[in-house]
This record gives sequence, structure tokens and C-alpha cells, in this order.
Amino acid sequence: GTKEHQKHILNILNKIGLTEDNLLCPPDTPLDKNEQEFLIKNSLPARKIHNNCSGKHSAMLALCLDKGFDISTYNNINNPLSKLVIEQICNLCEVNPENIIVSKDGCTLPTVATTLPELCHGFLNLFLSEKYQKLTNSILLNPYLAGGRERIDSEIINAGQGNLISKVGAEGIIVVVNLKHEEALCVKIADSNYLARSLVIIKSMLNLDWLTIEQVLNSPLKDLYETNIKTETGEIVGEVGRKLIAFGFNLFLAPYDGLPGVPGRSVRAFDGISVASRGHFGEDSVHVVLVTAGLD
Repeated sequence: GTKEHQKHILNILNKIGLTEDNLLCPPDTPLDKNEQEFLIKNSLPARKIHNNCSGKHSAMLALCLDKGFDISTYNNINNPLSKLVIEQICNLCEVNPENIIVSKDGCTLPTVATTLPELCHGFLNLFLSEKYQKLTNSILLNPYLAGGRERIDSEIINAGQGNLISKVGAEGIIVVVNLKHEEALCVKIADSNYLARSLVIIKSMLNLDWLTIEQVLNSPLKDLYETNIKTETGEIVGEVGRKLIAFGFNLFLAPYDGLPGVPGRSVRAFDGISVASRGHFGEDSVHVVLVTAGLD
């Protein structure tokens, strides 16, 4: 929802001869704090172009025009666009279309349910393919268009210096692809806690040597890796890490000694899909999956 985000959305719509009115995503409060304050100070309503999903909605409108599909129902499951999108997701994630579950996302588009390993496969097949190299390069060159300033996915891309691609999803999920190692790491926090998601994904990348502690501390990731609990005056009164350990996340907050059931330190010796950890607070609080490309 930043000014830059809005500019790009309007440019796309202008190029294809459409307007903001053609977007079927609802008006939404921008995630960007500066833009939120701007709207409040100027008594302005949220717009469709503030919606963080307006980028893909604009792309879908462009594809509909190219294919001759009805643009007034592009978010409908019965629109041929939905069939194309779902087929592509199934191909990338290596999922049988007959076994998928389709629902509706908050932005009104159809959404496909996958397992975490399937999601990792999808990211690997997308970002390791020469076919989609232009997309990969675009994200690496414009990390803040993928998420935004102080957003965990954009800051990971920025700190990764051309080697890491990341994207968050709703309800506490995030995927990171290591282009050099051809691996994908996925974290899902069952109760959707964003703070826990940031801490777990950053600690996991440190454990895997995907990032150094210097890269974290010398970038905006430092603020997303803050474990101290402070009062409004800045006094430290607790530590998030201890709560995480109590929740069963201690694997990520302790020195890395290999993964459960996997001897040694090399996580790249996995045969196919391996579950790195599953925390247990209540039931299945944390899920972390690491998938290596090219292994059966």
C-alpha cells in the first residue's frame, strides 16, 4: 500500500486500458505505517490499490484481456482464468489436481490448499527454472515490491544479497528459497503469530548458514529478531526466547546439532522431504520443512 506500490498498480491498469474500478479486491488499510498515517491525517478512505493483493489482481486483469476472458468475473472459480491459475499451481507444486482443496481468499480470489512440502516444491520449481528467470531477477532487484519496508520477506531478500527469495502468506506462513543451495525452507506458525514467525525463520536461516549474524544485525532484520520484551520507556522486563522455549521452539534457540533423525550437521543430505522440527504446545504449534531440489 505504499506510494510506490500504488504507482505501479495504476501504471499496470493504465497500460491495459483499465482503472481501479475494475479491481475486484476490496479497499483495504495499507500495511505500510507511513501510508496509514497519511490516510488518517488527511481523513482519506482506504482504496483498492492499497490492498496488498492488488498487484496480482492487476496481473490477472491483464491476462484476462490477453486471453479474452470476462474481466468482470476474473475472481470467480468458474472463470477460465481460475482454471489456468490452479493448473499452474498444481504443476509447480507437483500436486494432483483431483486431490486439491480450493477455497476463497480474503481478497476474493480462489486459493489452493497445499502441504508445506508441496509449497516448497512449488517455490523451487518456480525460482530455479530458467523459464521464470525474469521473475526471479525482478524480485531480487526490487525486494521491497515483494513485501515492503520492515516486512520480513523483503528484508530477507535484501539481506540475502542475491541468493535468497522469500514470501510470506497469511496466517503465519513464510517460504525462503536458497538459490545457490537449491533448497526451500518453510515455516508455519499454527496460531499465526507474526513475531514467532520472524524469530523462527531468522534463527533457522542462521542455523543453516543461509545468513550470518552480521547480515542480520547490520540490516533491518535486526529489529525483526528482537527477543527482548520492553516497557514503553525501553526497560527490558523479559525475553521472548524463553517463552518460545516453553512452547517447544527450543530447537531454534539452541546451538544447531543437526535435525531430528538426521546425523551430523549437513541438512543437504536429506533424501527428499524432511521435517526439520515440530513444536508441541497444545498441538503442533510450529512446523518447519526443508526441501532440497532434485531428490526423490
